Amino acid sequence: MKSKLLLIILPFLLFNACKSKKKLVLENKNSISKDSLNVANASTLLNKTLINWTFFSSKMNINFDNGTMKNEVDANLRMYKDSLIWISISLFGIEGARVLINKDSAIFLDKLHKTYMVFKKDQLKSMIDIPVELKQLQNILLAQPILPLHQYQYNQEQNSFSIQSRQNSLTFFHQYNSDLFTISMSLVKDVLRNSENKVNYSNFTTVDQRNIPQLINLDSKTDEKNTKVLIELKDSDFITELTFPLTIPKSYEKTN
Repeated sequence: MKSKLLLIILPFLLFNACKSKKKLVLENKNSISKDSLNVANASTLLNKTLINWTFFSSKMNINFDNGTMKNEVDANLRMYKDSLIWISISLFGIEGARVLINKDSAIFLDKLHKTYMVFKKDQLKSMIDIPVELKQLQNILLAQPILPLHQYQYNQEQNSFSIQSRQNSLTFFHQYNSDLFTISMSLVKDVLRNSENKVNYSNFTTVDQRNIPQLINLDSKTDEKNTKVLIELKDSDFITELTFPLTIPKSYEKTN
């Protein structure tokens, strides 16, 4: 049986639901309403949300609820932009698991049961029915647009503005704070699969001249289930150069 710790990690991957099984590319056409911004202006707005970064680290408290299982763990997160995500998960102050995700695979090291699992991208797709893209996952954790926007609609409101884009059965919606140029909510809807994946961001703080959320509330809904993940980020850092250690001891058994 797969470790319950693995079930806590998988919900992160659920929010890559911005693509269907067939690879999608946003069409680079003219804007879809008279109120839309042009691509150059949209890029300027989006660039203000986060200064370029290479490394990111943070402590995390994770609350997970999928209707049948609830759990709370502490974790340490490290990321190398567009390349690596490393997570160390602790239970009762003791490291219980370590995860390393790269562009092509994920390694899950279960220290409690002295086992490990290696998942290729196709295996992860079959487990969660969603293509896994590391860059998109990093964007979600740092309150960034899930995909680059080329065809979109811009709407101005009193204290915020929103950008919406569409492709095939998918709708992408980003709600922005007009003062901080930060994303307060991202929503992805798939009409054909009748799924809705939403992430709300709150308690923004400035870390190394970058505005990032301290609370991330993820909610994934389908006809079959509703998965909720609440993440609290603490002691975040964009400056320190990081390492991503994960060694599989010879005594550990491969279980997948």
